[in-house]
Amino acid sequence: MSMYRKLMTFGCAAVLALGLAACGGGGDDDTAGAPTTMPDPTPDPKPTAMVMIPDAMYLSAANMPMAGEMEIAPGGSYTSGGVTFSCPADGDACEVEVMADGSVTSTGGAATAMLTEAATTQVAASKLMYRDQIIGKDRAIEAAANLPAATGGGVPGEAAIIINRGGSGPASVTSAGYSKSEGAILSNGDVWVGTRLMQTVPGYTNHLFVYTDKEPATRIQFYNWDGDATTPSLYADTVTDALTAPADATTIITPLGLGTGGQTFSDRTADLTRFPARQLPKEGSKTQRYRINDASTQGGANDRVSIPGNYNGAGGRYLCTPASGNMCSVTVDPTGAYTSGDTWTFVPELNSTAWIQDGGTAAGAGAGGGQQGEFMSFGWWLQEPTSPTGDYTFRYYADGTAYNLASGNLAAGSATYNGRAAGKYVVQDIDDTGVTGGNAGMFTAAASLTARFSGTGAGGTLEGTINGFATDNMGVDVSGWSVALARQTLTDTTGTSVTSAGTVNDPDLATFDGATATMGDQTAHGTWSSQFFGQPSTADAYPLGVGGVFQADNEAASIAGAFGARR
Repeated sequence: MSMYRKLMTFGCAAVLALGLAACGGGGDDDTAGAPTTMPDPTPDPKPTAMVMIPDAMYLSAANMPMAGEMEIAPGGSYTSGGVTFSCPADGDACEVEVMADGSVTSTGGAATAMLTEAATTQVAASKLMYRDQIIGKDRAIEAAANLPAATGGGVPGEAAIIINRGGSGPASVTSAGYSKSEGAILSNGDVWVGTRLMQTVPGYTNHLFVYTDKEPATRIQFYNWDGDATTPSLYADTVTDALTAPADATTIITPLGLGTGGQTFSDRTADLTRFPARQLPKEGSKTQRYRINDASTQGGANDRVSIPGNYNGAGGRYLCTPASGNMCSVTVDPTGAYTSGDTWTFVPELNSTAWIQDGGTAAGAGAGGGQQGEFMSFGWWLQEPTSPTGDYTFRYYADGTAYNLASGNLAAGSATYNGRAAGKYVVQDIDDTGVTGGNAGMFTAAASLTARFSGTGAGGTLEGTINGFATDNMGVDVSGWSVALARQTLTDTTGTSVTSAGTVNDPDLATFDGATATMGDQTAHGTWSSQFFGQPSTADAYPLGVGGVFQADNEAASIAGAFGARR
């Protein structure tokens, strides 16, 4: 009850003790000239102020005050968790409310908060642990390195990042051993859709962030006419083999061998109503068996499994000839791949259509390092220790179909590439005693690069800027941050790809070709590199996209990330 309500109650009690009726509800007295009861005046609203808890961000759950309301008399105090609230003696009572989000208000008197001795000790330990984590993250970002081509040493390889997209909905990103995380991921525009994956291993939690511009899959005739009735073309190019002469009743449709000839037999292409679904890694593989249609005439034409279904969206029939006996089997492993000791094939219905991925890859066939489509992806990986004293590890990557300089020359001229970037940063607080704390976070930003081609081979230069930063840490103002990617010379690697990489990282030298990051009042220097991706329709035309990585650091700040951009 507020102090105001208490005083009002006391006032009515005193009037009643004197035998006056004005404080009550009246009665049946209609005597003329009786005094008229006036309504109580509306009291002025009491002031409300925020109560600041010292070092609240470092408090453990046990030391956080419980959500709820409390009334503290003037000069009194109340302890909840590891926080003691006090109400000034020369004023109103303090009506203190602790919200579910941890914020606190005081109405009436202006309450103050201080930590108990036990909470002060806990906060000091938390500050030390937080400082060590900041230092560990800073060291990891300073030592940023590319993801390897293949998985090894606990680090996922680029080839293990599988990106698929159907005819609708966002791209699906998977990697063996990882599951989709419910943790936050920053939006990176309408084109570059992000996915966050997580893996728990002894002593660590691994976080994988992937952004891709893969477009929705489209449909194409499963078999197109290619001029030879006995060898219809699988997933034929609709540009050169348009449906002007589709397969007809006279076309011999050769069964598609599953698991052979490069055809993917997995839960991304096969009919899951007919074949087993993958299990969690801890549950291992799963096998399903199928009885042949006519066991009474073994050796006859009907001695096989024959079940209707679809392959990659095309209707047809699955056939299997057992290696022995009267049963076929299929085993699916935790990655979704099917294996069998029997002979499985798929025969599509005449003129049936199937999904084809962005860039010409059969939908569901997957893509990773050495992607077959024209889409690109980039992202980063963080290994976070479960122990406060463990080591952090940071990796980044950019991937796509490497640009092949088939004609030997690019025409002289320039091209501009625009896209997005993402990564991690650390800004430390440093005084005479060393690092005392700081802030870390993830970021997204805009990427813009300009290539100037010399007209001789892949000769030319590339430079750019990363700006327009956004972050998940509201305690850091990144609005004015930028990263300058200094001019680098383009290199044609054995005629198969066009890349750039810095060799001079001293900003005081005229030949400096590294990265310069401006992060508030901090200026950091480091490296960056790139690769061109995507084969254009003409062999000597400019590449469709460019992706790369960058890193910069100084004594107090560090930043590292990856980018992807389109012409």
